[in-house]
Amino acid sequence: MAAIEEGGVGRRRLSGREGRETATVGEGREAASAGRVGGEGQEAAVVEEGPRRRRRLRERGEGGVVSRRPFGFCLPRRLVRDSKPLVAMERSFSAGQSAAAPARMTTVSRHYFGGGASEDDHDLRIDIIENIEEDYGMFVWPCSVILAEYVWQQRSRFSDSRVVELGAGTSLPGLVAAKVGADVTLTDIAHNTEVLNNIRKTCALNDANCNVLGLTWGDWDEPIFDLHPDIILGADVLYDSANFDNLFATVSFLLENSPGAVFITTYHNRSGHHLIEFLMVKWGLKCLKLLDGFSFLPSCKAVSLQGNIQLVEIGLDKEKHK
Repeated sequence: MAAIEEGGVGRRRLSGREGRETATVGEGREAASAGRVGGEGQEAAVVEEGPRRRRRLRERGEGGVVSRRPFGFCLPRRLVRDSKPLVAMERSFSAGQSAAAPARMTTVSRHYFGGGASEDDHDLRIDIIENIEEDYGMFVWPCSVILAEYVWQQRSRFSDSRVVELGAGTSLPGLVAAKVGADVTLTDIAHNTEVLNNIRKTCALNDANCNVLGLTWGDWDEPIFDLHPDIILGADVLYDSANFDNLFATVSFLLENSPGAVFITTYHNRSGHHLIEFLMVKWGLKCLKLLDGFSFLPSCKAVSLQGNIQLVEIGLDKEKHK
């Protein structure tokens, strides 16, 4: 299976065996389709998959039609961020939906770890349910792939640990942690039932026994007091500076509540980097380790990602918490 890498006018094909492959939700007849990648900040354009074609398919009763040809896309303007979801995806229509219901662009992406990190050579496979019509929490972002790979490479450290993932979304890092033996709690915004339900479905799909919890940063609801993690995970949770204080307040509380715990996060090194450093000082935190996110990523995965992504381990500054 081939994926198209974004790059304006010039595009090149990547082997779908290079670390990431997609599978479809539901069954049905296959229909060939072609896709094209728009420029930065533009909306997705999918050739031969417009409303008229979808209407013809519904009229023919082909509710389970699946496009086997992946397409690249840019986010609609309301979803534009500095990074984009991985572009190796398939478009599928949920089997059994009514003819009047709008088509939902649902995918199951497959992520491989260990061995050659490919379909034919891997030690672990995680399947993630994605829906590109929903909000940020329904995509696998590059930061999530990098953090998940770090968890895999540090699996002896995660085995038998208590892990909490903040802003879990599609939960790839947390699911890898669960598969290597961690006791995992996956959290996301408490009122976002769509994302929380998707997390539960993805856990079931991977036969992963994880606790799923609604947790809004900066809110001190009862469930947060029962969390005592050894490791806190967060993939691309540092994207909206308006939420930084609430995030660091939550992280600081969990670290204080769990002596010796560490917060591991991946983020795009944007202009807000200095604000992050300021907030770490403000909340009595310090950087324990800082890595280039691509420094440990297998080349077969790195080739499909982009951006200046950092991985940082953060702990309490004990001098400020005496």
